[in-house]
Amino acid sequence: MTGRFALRLPAFAILIALGVAACDGGATSEEKTDPARQRKAAIEKAVQCLLDRGAIPDEQLRSATWLRDGKLLPNADFTDWYTTHDNVKYQGQTLLDWTEQAEKAGNTWRCPP
Repeated sequence: MTGRFALRLPAFAILIALGVAACDGGATSEEKTDPARQRKAAIEKAVQCLLDRGAIPDEQLRSATWLRDGKLLPNADFTDWYTTHDNVKYQGQTLLDWTEQAEKAGNTWRCPP
């Protein structure tokens, strides 16, 4: 192999390896420890918990494009809603408190009964 074909073979092998990794679906250890991903997961778990409990008043949810059949479907509107409600109290704690509890517990956090 000579010329341009020889140069393309390593690049092709890298693309195949990336494709296999992407199809694997498993999170790498870096993804599991990525603070931004952990924070996002904690926010979503905390808000879904509050939705399941009926703790968020209906008037705050009427125009929610991020809510369908009681399930959280995060989008840009959800991000806006969260940032304007993070200091609102739901069942005695701010949304930020709920999120921090979920974040600290990580994958072991469950919505309290």
